[in-house]
Amino acid sequence: MPVTTPGDDRLPDCPPSPHCVCSDDPPGPRHIAPLRLRPGGGGAEGVARLRAAVETVVAALPGARITSSADGRIVAEFRSRFFGFVDDVILDIRPGRGTIAVRAAARTGFWDLGVNRRRVEAIRARLCRLGIVEPPGPPVL
Repeated sequence: MPVTTPGDDRLPDCPPSPHCVCSDDPPGPRHIAPLRLRPGGGGAEGVARLRAAVETVVAALPGARITSSADGRIVAEFRSRFFGFVDDVILDIRPGRGTIAVRAAARTGFWDLGVNRRRVEAIRARLCRLGIVEPPGPPVL
């Protein structure tokens, strides 16, 4: 998986195959809206609390394992139960922009049957219920 470091301006673009979604990709089939943070909780302490909350949500999902977490960047892998396929997820907290950028991609194969998009939306929904992010807006076409 292409990995960038916390603070980079962009997450790696998705490859042309339909097994990836990324909020930093241009509008199109692989784009997904970033998670919009609710106002408040700024500063270094706010980012640390936010990162801890996001880690808890991600770690609670089936097959999740957080592989690294530093500054505002959380990297996790998800292993499918039956076949052991691995998907990688990067969540990049960007308090200055009021967002959490996200990239989710399968390591192998051509198509993921929409698993990564649904996973990101599940993370969004759980963080929304906790009052951390805003509900999703209208889809970008």
